[in-house]
Amino acid sequence: MNVSLALRPLLVGSLTALLALGGPAAATSTTWLLKINGMVCAFCAQGIQKKLTAVPGISDISVDMATRTIRLRTGDGFRGNTETIRQAIKDAGYVLQSMEPAPPTPVR
Repeated sequence: MNVSLALRPLLVGSLTALLALGGPAAATSTTWLLKINGMVCAFCAQGIQKKLTAVPGISDISVDMATRTIRLRTGDGFRGNTETIRQAIKDAGYVLQSMEPAPPTPVR
């Protein structure tokens, strides 16, 4: 039996799984706006930033304390999903209220 033919279903299944999880073939950069419940001070924001920074593929994290939001970018190294981000925030002791693609930042 030809080994390459025997492995074909396994390879196709693995590729399909990678694409569904946002694997290398589906990697793109997206900017997100997160609304966080309970983030009321700079110390809160610092703890959340620390947890989010530890997630591979998340970058450009910025906090707006006035609106209690966090803007971040997921890029090529990000292999998670919204649940990955929600869990990182929960691990910091806070609750993700909402997460949506961020509008473009105005040019000054």
